[in-house]
This record gives sequence, structure tokens and C-alpha cells, in this order.
Amino acid sequence: MKIMAVSGLKDSDLQSLLSLERLSELHIGEFENECEITFKDGIAPILKGIGSSLKTLSLSRIRGINIQVIMEHCTGLRSLTLKFHSDCGTFWKEEDTTKKEDKKRIKLDQRVLWQLEKLSLFTGSNGSFYSCPIGSNNLKSLLVTPTLRYISIHDCTTLTDSILEEAEKFHDFRNLEYLELYGCHSVTESSIDLLMNDNNALKHIVLHHCKLLTQDAVDCWKDEINANNWFVSIDYWNFEPAPENNSSSSHSSECEYGDYYYDN
Repeated sequence: MKIMAVSGLKDSDLQSLLSLERLSELHIGEFENECEITFKDGIAPILKGIGSSLKTLSLSRIRGINIQVIMEHCTGLRSLTLKFHSDCGTFWKEEDTTKKEDKKRIKLDQRVLWQLEKLSLFTGSNGSFYSCPIGSNNLKSLLVTPTLRYISIHDCTTLTDSILEEAEKFHDFRNLEYLELYGCHSVTESSIDLLMNDNNALKHIVLHHCKLLTQDAVDCWKDEINANNWFVSIDYWNFEPAPENNSSSSHSSECEYGDYYYDN
């Protein structure tokens, strides 16, 4: 089910979704202007009621997203997309107090979305909507999922080498086939080095506009890929046009792989 921009749509209008006990796919967002839908009073009650049946969840331009609520009530998720969100965290902002110590918080725990295969996170700005980066603890909670096959992260300043290293120690990214990083300026070559081994399932890496990732590093990875006969392609682009490299390691499996995920 997909819920797009409808003038006057309110939190209470979403409550009818509670009758759809077997709903497996839910997309909410893409609102062109400020809307009245909130996560706390509109979306969270839906997830608490029928979240266990959801396999795909996509939220776009929604304020106040609470990732821990998603992880607690949508345990069967296989695909999660969060786009152009703000106030994305693990607590509710209380409207009747300004004291930080009075905010009602949800304690971080060791919940993991054990069936999650596809994770797409888009931050940055979209028109008049300003999006905040996802906090480090929430990123860790999402990336330690061992079943991840597809990761796409855009404009996330909080994604760092240490977060990716912790995730790698947890599951070695052993099932990861597709990695896309766009505008992730805190990620360095060491994070990609972690993926260059015989044990991973990688097929395609996309690195666009990440300031600390250079053409020289990409050339070294391509040489390593070719030397080991790995079936991995790297799509690289930075702020300055990269020189042509005839030793590209692209394979025909790339198109098939892209179709598999982008059709979902």
C-alpha cells in the first residue's frame, strides 16, 4: 500500500490501516509540502498494531521518526527505506516541557532486524524539507543486521569507519552484494578495504561524491579485484571527473543485480 500527498490528511486518517492485519508493504510520504502526518501519533500506532506482518516499509519526509519503534514492532522487515527525514532518533519530544531531563526516552537495546536484506537511507535536503543525519547508535543498530544484501546510504555525515568496522566485526558483511555510498564524507578507504576479501558476496560497489575516497584507491581496488578474479564492479565518481581506466572490473551480472533490487 502506498500513501502519497493528500491535502488535509491527518494522523487519525491512518488508523483505518489497523484492519489490514496481513499488510506486507507500506509506503508513506513523498509529500510535496508540510503535512500533518507525524510518526508518533500517526505511524507508530500502525506499526505497533500490524508491524509484525510488514516485509517492506518506506517512510519519506516524515518528522520525528523513532527507529527503535520500527525495530521493536517490525521484526519481519526485509526492506527498510527512510528518506529525507528529520528528528530521527530514539525518543519522543515532549510538547509540554522544555527541560532536556524531562524528555521520555526509549532505551537503546540489542534489537536487530534479523531478516532485513535491503536498507536505504537518504538524508540531506529535499526542497524546503531539511533532513537530519541518523544518529550513530541507530546506524549501528541497522548495520549490524547479518542478513543485509543491499545497502544504499546518501548524505550521511554520521556514517564513519568505526561504525562500519563494528558492523564488519559482527557479521563480516558476508551476505552483502550491493553497497552504495553517496556524499558520505566521513568514510575513508579503510572501510572499503574491509570488504576486499574472498569471503564476501559483493557484486557491485557505488561510490559517488565521498570526499575521502580517491581515484587512486579505486584503481588499487580494481587491480586487487582483477588479480583475485572476483566478480565485483566499482562505479566511482567524485567532485572532479575521474580519469578513464581501461582495467574496469565490470561484469554482466551488474545489470541483473540492479534489476533485482530496483524492481522491489
